[in-house]
Amino acid sequence: MAKTNGSLYQSYSLLIFRIFLSLIFIVAGARHVLQSHAVTERLLNIELGQILGSYIPPEPLVFLSGIGMVLTAVALILGYRT
Repeated sequence: MAKTNGSLYQSYSLLIFRIFLSLIFIVAGARHVLQSHAVTERLLNIELGQILGSYIPPEPLVFLSGIGMVLTAVALILGYRT
């Protein structure tokens, strides 16, 4: 069955939306990976971060969350489970 112009535009617009939304995660994830020390300092400046830091070392968590954000962005661009 051939796609109509409306459904074709809708599929392209969803792809563009997924790409722009994933750019947010890519930028944030890259910052968590490349500048993990700065993100860790910001985390430790809030009360919840201090509580978390007393149980678990925060730098590996910041690094892992950055990797998770980048992987999520790639999955979003590829349309995984969308």
